[in-house]
Amino acid sequence: MHVTQLIALQIVKDVHLRQALLRAQKFESLAVGGLVQFFHLLAHASPEMDAATKAAINTSLKNLLFFTHQNLLIVVQILLNRMVAGKSNYWATNLATIVNAKMAKKVKTKGEAVQVLKVHMQNSENIIRNIIKTQQAHGGKKRIFALMNDWLNAITTVTNEKIRETLYNIEQFRADALNLTSEKPPATGPAAKGISSTTKTSGTSNLVGAGNSLTGKNPFAILKASAIASTSTAKFPNNFTNLPKVTPPFLPALEGEARQSTYTLVLDLDETLIHNVEYGSDSYFLVRPGCVYFIELMAKFYEIVIFTAALQDYADQVIDQIDVNKNIKYRLYRQHTSQNGPFLVKDLSLLGRDITKTIIIDNISDNFILQPENGIFISTWYDDMADTFLEEISPLLIEVAEKKVPDVRRALRAYRDQILRQISNGAKEPSIRFH
Repeated sequence: MHVTQLIALQIVKDVHLRQALLRAQKFESLAVGGLVQFFHLLAHASPEMDAATKAAINTSLKNLLFFTHQNLLIVVQILLNRMVAGKSNYWATNLATIVNAKMAKKVKTKGEAVQVLKVHMQNSENIIRNIIKTQQAHGGKKRIFALMNDWLNAITTVTNEKIRETLYNIEQFRADALNLTSEKPPATGPAAKGISSTTKTSGTSNLVGAGNSLTGKNPFAILKASAIASTSTAKFPNNFTNLPKVTPPFLPALEGEARQSTYTLVLDLDETLIHNVEYGSDSYFLVRPGCVYFIELMAKFYEIVIFTAALQDYADQVIDQIDVNKNIKYRLYRQHTSQNGPFLVKDLSLLGRDITKTIIIDNISDNFILQPENGIFISTWYDDMADTFLEEISPLLIEVAEKKVPDVRRALRAYRDQILRQISNGAKEPSIRFH
């Protein structure tokens, strides 16, 4: 269940506020799941789009996301107001300060929240209708715009599940993205600054794999699951016809006592262990602090498997350089992923290992959406050389293996509960307490 829907149905008692939140959720789906994803698809389908058109589209989308974000802040404020009054909590206090600073219109009552939500939704609807009108007038009939127009006209009756289900597979609208009009859509909402990107750089002392061996047309591009991934649509094999054919189970069978004693640690690659940087026609990659030592240490307790949605040639070049001592036993690539709509996910049930003794670490939680209780969500890493996540998570992983816990899912659940309990009690630096 979507978090806004969960809050609206299980926390909010005021019927008018509940209705406003549920409707705002639909506009969020139209904005993020629909238009933003579609124009992202358009950027790849029509790379020749002129700068003026890109700027105009960016302005409309930025304004649309502004109102979507403002609605999210109201949802967060509702949650904060539900916390026990007078109870000191470091995280709640800091989050409340941030929310208050970012809210364009302060709301103090439920009635004010309803009115502000309605204003945001009206502005969002105006932006969406202007985009639809402009594109239909100058770019011909596009199926995605016709659908969104129908949904807007029936916004009170159409379900958010229907909207999300349709927009989930954005690839079905690829044909709509071709030859889209270059007419400037009208700017709506608050004045928006131009969207810029920041190029991250790091010192060469942390650089590995420099040279032209990693060049190519984005060979490491990964289709990563989004927040709308579904557990009911994943299937194997995926629909890539140009990849090597593989059949599950992906790993060779364990024999003898190893079948009962082996614990398997599955690690993602990009933005979990390393970050690839393109520099003109060349590329290099940075290694997350502690990565090499982490692999060597974990190999004493686990059978280590790299499972990446990247292409095999690229992944092998990276792995060969971060695992010089051959501690990684197996490597799984894009051809081993399962298709989940337009996204690729990692189905641990296809490995051929005991699911109660398998852990996956990934920076995209939806990559292990099929077995969420087996996953440890790691922060996305680009170039922060002060990062200590691998060092911090090591004691937990060692504890699980040394104590030979019968089911890693129960151990990870206890870990999450302990951390969340400390945060809810206001602990500034939550830590794991082993018994």
